[in-house]
Amino acid sequence: SNALKQPDAFDAPLCLEQLRYSGLFEAIRIRRAGYAHRETHASFAKRYAVLVGNAIGSPQETCERVLAAPAVKGLFDGPFDVCVGRTKVFIKDGRARGALERLRAQRLGRFAKLIQAAWRAFRAR
Repeated sequence: SNALKQPDAFDAPLCLEQLRYSGLFEAIRIRRAGYAHRETHASFAKRYAVLVGNAIGSPQETCERVLAAPAVKGLFDGPFDVCVGRTKVFIKDGRARGALERLRAQRLGRFAKLIQAAWRAFRAR
């Protein structure tokens, strides 16, 4: 903040502190490493747990299980295309994320067909 309330009066140490605490430097470092997509463990686990059955354990464990699944492993070219951090999952390539979404949509489609078939069988009785 500008304690003097004057234009063009910057306190360099204070500006640096504000940039550090806002997470800007961390975001820049991650972008430079090439990880364009970032998602929290909870959000990633909630969205993609369907690929491994269900979400048992912590969100971080679920993320690791999803990414270790054989169908998902083949989506990424190298070992550093996806990383599980302390709080987020980082994905480098947008195409891999798109493929992950298509895999999820296929799985959900199969589940929808099973539910529809069960409902039709129930209704026919």
